[in-house]
Amino acid sequence: MKLVQKFILFYLLLSLVVLSLGGVYYYVTFTELIDKETDYELKSQVNQLSRFIDKGVPYQSLNDKNIQINRITDTLGIQVTHSLYDTMAYHGPSKEVIHHRKINKVTQVQDQWYRFQIFESVVEPLDTFYGTFKATAVVFLLLSVLSVLYSLFISKWLLKPFHHTLSKIKDFNVQTSTPLVMEPSRTYEFEKLNDFIENMTNRTVRDYNNLKEFSENIAHEIRTPLAIASGKLDLLIQDKNQDEQQMNWIVQAQNALNKVSKIQQSLVTLSRIENEEFNQSTNIQLKPLIETLCLEKEDIFELKDIHLKTLLSSDVTLQNDPVLIEVLLHNLLQNAIKHNLPADGFIDIQLTRQSFVISNSGAQLNTSTADLMKRFKKNSAQSDSIGLGLSIVKKICEVSGYTLTYEYFSSQATHQITIRF
Repeated sequence: MKLVQKFILFYLLLSLVVLSLGGVYYYVTFTELIDKETDYELKSQVNQLSRFIDKGVPYQSLNDKNIQINRITDTLGIQVTHSLYDTMAYHGPSKEVIHHRKINKVTQVQDQWYRFQIFESVVEPLDTFYGTFKATAVVFLLLSVLSVLYSLFISKWLLKPFHHTLSKIKDFNVQTSTPLVMEPSRTYEFEKLNDFIENMTNRTVRDYNNLKEFSENIAHEIRTPLAIASGKLDLLIQDKNQDEQQMNWIVQAQNALNKVSKIQQSLVTLSRIENEEFNQSTNIQLKPLIETLCLEKEDIFELKDIHLKTLLSSDVTLQNDPVLIEVLLHNLLQNAIKHNLPADGFIDIQLTRQSFVISNSGAQLNTSTADLMKRFKKNSAQSDSIGLGLSIVKKICEVSGYTLTYEYFSSQATHQITIRF
């Protein structure tokens, strides 16, 4: 729900409460005012009739359907009294019993005592209630329409700085190394928001550049000493003066250096993926790329006695960075080779427009599925694994919007990884 819609909703709810309370107050006040005016009119009529009688007009001639005047003969202990109250009485014009206001007054005119009873029709309380409700409903309806129209029009002007800021944030790209510059606003809250966003993006750009520079420096600085150490070990291996134990130590050191080199390359690749440095998006035909990768590893398949089977659709095209897709397929294929059977294994690759599925024979891993794709998580049986291959695959799927799933079918001793595009 938009901010303007929430504002309108809360405003209308508040208006409904206020108008409801106002309607009740109006109803009570209006009813009291009617009774007060009617009572004043009834008292005035009694005084006027008393003056007529005082002037000699017979009281009987003053009686009608709403006026009853009676002379009181038993005057023992009598005194002037009057009372006003509501009652129901017949109303001639409407020919029905309706709500009336009545005065009952005992007073003395000259030497005679009289009882005056006068009826005055008033507005029915129910009619007053309906009238009040109708007026309140009309006011609420008009207020709702006007507030909605006003809010919609005024919000475009009032929230213009906010929408401009939002547009700037959407277009912001940390890789451009260009900090955001917001337009000034006369609204205090928007100005504070813009200041915060400018500071935050400046810090983000600075941190990104520092991290990128650090990764590049690490990649460059580590590569040189690794190459030197590896070259020295190669020279030692070629030295015929080494005994068998020393040669084993040299080979172990060479393998350790190779593993460090692979870890360094994989971590740099992960860092570049997380920083979204692979952003050269093009149309990629998957079938030729898969066939090329499989052809490059043909010798490994023969050496490890792995049977390859492929079922590839020729019309599968992805919009992505070619380096990312190549790294993705290479790591999946390398993983299928590494976790295969020692002999007579298989790798099955299927490609459709919706998914890429790679299956391979192999023993069940002693690592849970949840941990399998975490960094440096690996099957303990694979001591030469660095535990980053599937982490890279997972990260590529995340930045590309693909869905990655892993299953193991124990009845067939088969690992299966599925990527849905």
